Amino acid sequence: MLKFVLPRTHFEQINTWCLICSALMMLYFIPVNGAIDHALSLPWVNASGQYTLKENHVLIEYGHQLLKNMVIAIALIHLGIVIASFIQPRLRTLRKIALTVLIMMLSSVAIIGVFKANSSHACPWDMVQLHQHVVAWDRTLLKQGACFPGGHASAGFALIALYFAYRDRFIQLSKWFLVIALVMGCIMSAVQMVRGAHFLSHNLWALWWSWAIDFYCYKWFMHTPLNLRIFSRFLPKAV
Repeated sequence: MLKFVLPRTHFEQINTWCLICSALMMLYFIPVNGAIDHALSLPWVNASGQYTLKENHVLIEYGHQLLKNMVIAIALIHLGIVIASFIQPRLRTLRKIALTVLIMMLSSVAIIGVFKANSSHACPWDMVQLHQHVVAWDRTLLKQGACFPGGHASAGFALIALYFAYRDRFIQLSKWFLVIALVMGCIMSAVQMVRGAHFLSHNLWALWWSWAIDFYCYKWFMHTPLNLRIFSRFLPKAV
């Protein structure tokens, strides 16, 4: 077990130290519901103490629903590759990659979802209020916050799975996937921040957890043989 946890390669050492250092930096410089969160959230609060773009149609339909559907489509494409790999021999070389993508994406979204559902941190739009024309995020809630880490951002950052899954065989392609994942995650983070759904810290921790989960899934797949023969019994064999 210790052999699995400790970094062994240069790539693993870099990832491990980056995760440790970035976590410490966020805890110290960007605390949840701290000054930086408030400064970036304040421009989107109107004179009535409400988030102006909370119900914005464009942000909801395109920035929220459309982008989320794109992430789901990418996951479904890889599910299709896994299924087709039992039928088409040419796709068998992609089976492990596609299955790794699915497991990483599902794992990161599910684990972050559990953290979020059990979090005491509330969403900015639930906490914001005015104190003599001064905006503050200190409303006392009667229910659990359930808003940390950022759920929508975690869907975008779930695409980091593409980078780890493809990097061993398609290194250049995996780098482009990483760029796409970070851009998608940042856009989805920004959408929720201007709507008042999340603070910056919520989304940064969504990124941190997505990377950490995908990294350790990658380590597991690299050092554990993947045997899919059991699934082939339920699918037609290639002719």
